[in-house]
Amino acid sequence: LQSGRVEEAGAHAARLGTDAVEHPRLGTVALLALLRSGRKDAAADLAASFDETAVTDGQLAGSIVRALLEAGRAEEAVEHGERFL
Repeated sequence: LQSGRVEEAGAHAARLGTDAVEHPRLGTVALLALLRSGRKDAAADLAASFDETAVTDGQLAGSIVRALLEAGRAEEAVEHGERFL
């Protein structure tokens, strides 16, 4: 992402699968890469796949809510956000 290779970063993030869900920092970066590359639906699907009870990282929680909002899934974003509080 920092090098400006947004499409490549988004494609790589889309292939991460469960690794992105198991590692908070990787999950945050994957969500950001998917959003910046225009893969909003993929970002929202990844965001929805996180176990909310296991999310303890504030940046990841914010990225999950943001991904859902940017994909037009506002109601789901609000529900996740309330549970993270």
